[in-house]
Amino acid sequence: KSELLEFVQNLANVLRQLGKFKEAVPLYTRAVEILDNDVSNNDDRLSSALNDLAITYRLMGLCSEAEPILNRALKIRKNLFGNMHQDTAESIHSLGSLYHDLSKFSLAEEYFLEAIEVRQKVLGHNHPDLALSFYNLAGVYLDCNKFAKSESAYLRALNIYNQVFGQKHLLYAQTLNSMAGLYQEQGLYDKAQPMYIQVLNLRKELLGDTHPDVAVTLNDMAVLYTRKNLFQEALAYYQQSTDIRLKVFGTDHPAYCRALRNMGSLYQEMNNSAQAMNMFEQALKIAQSNFGENHVDTALCYVLLAGAHQIHYQYAKAIELYKKSIAIYNEIYPGIPHLDKASALNDLALTYMKHNNLSLASEIFKESLDQFNTLLGPLHLSTILVRYNLANTSEKAGQTSKALEDYQSIYDHLIENFDASHPLVAKTLGKIEAINNFKPYNISENSGFLASHYSVDRTSKACFLI
Repeated sequence: KSELLEFVQNLANVLRQLGKFKEAVPLYTRAVEILDNDVSNNDDRLSSALNDLAITYRLMGLCSEAEPILNRALKIRKNLFGNMHQDTAESIHSLGSLYHDLSKFSLAEEYFLEAIEVRQKVLGHNHPDLALSFYNLAGVYLDCNKFAKSESAYLRALNIYNQVFGQKHLLYAQTLNSMAGLYQEQGLYDKAQPMYIQVLNLRKELLGDTHPDVAVTLNDMAVLYTRKNLFQEALAYYQQSTDIRLKVFGTDHPAYCRALRNMGSLYQEMNNSAQAMNMFEQALKIAQSNFGENHVDTALCYVLLAGAHQIHYQYAKAIELYKKSIAIYNEIYPGIPHLDKASALNDLALTYMKHNNLSLASEIFKESLDQFNTLLGPLHLSTILVRYNLANTSEKAGQTSKALEDYQSIYDHLIENFDASHPLVAKTLGKIEAINNFKPYNISENSGFLASHYSVDRTSKACFLI
């Protein structure tokens, strides 16, 4: 049986590396079954097999299946090794990653901090595993717009990797790439751009010009140029990234699916709707082929297609697609808030608002707002943008007193927490002045904020576009 177990686990590992997660799951499950029958419940081989199975479920977006498996693995390791052991820390860290996927940011932070505490005591202050926990904690803070904390955690990881490996190392390059993404999220493009160039040169030197990690950095540089409205430069970087993924993975792979989504989003920004729609439809077919219907990648493709239809006033089709995406998110994240679900709800509500179904739009905006409030708090920009959309709906419905009150509250929060140059500050102030001057609502104004996904390879991160 030991030879059978080794064969099953090795084959599962190969399939997972190839991105064939559906084929890998039955093999990892079989490995767990073999160990369940042959070893005690307190054997680390069993906890490792459980961890492999849970990681594969996470990669498939099936977090609800992964959670009990990871908790079982953690329980085994605590019984075997106690709380202060590197294997226990690994299981704690894995649960932090899972809760990050589930948008349970407080829990994710709690588990990563616990993993950091254990790893510092067991492994010392300059160990790559400790750096990894700091790195992932930084990602949680980034998603919560806690930029100072995110930068501090990335710097801790970067310093450890530098001390252990030096600067010409892939983990150093990956952390530097993520720090560039942090600066990009803050609009600090002059800080982000040279870091991306440094990472691109480093990855090419270490991996060659056509490695998937090179494609990741090219993709992120394309996002940067898109944010700067330099669309031709962005298109060139996207094309390079897509060419690498096509060469390495072929046309039926999740990495190529992401490339198509990203290029489609850019073509939509460039008002090339036919090309954007074509790429979103190709991406949807690849996602369905690799993951089936109930997967976050499939849902994201529906959201992007819906946005394309919404922009072209095809509201019925957009509503149908948004509802499909929300049904998938409800299946994957039953009864719990999630950023992707909250973003899709915002987009659906915005479509109803533009379709003049204001009561339904208001109801769905409130559902989206509740989720963003729960996940990110009332002062996060994503939350404020949904509040703006809700105020817009009130204004369009003729509820000017309520709209004015909401706009004023939004403006006060923006002035207190964001730079005065932020575009939403001027836009909100313009709304306040228009209502105070009895200016009628302009029904032709494109005044809502659509949640569009710039799918950089680290995460499917929802970005509201102004």
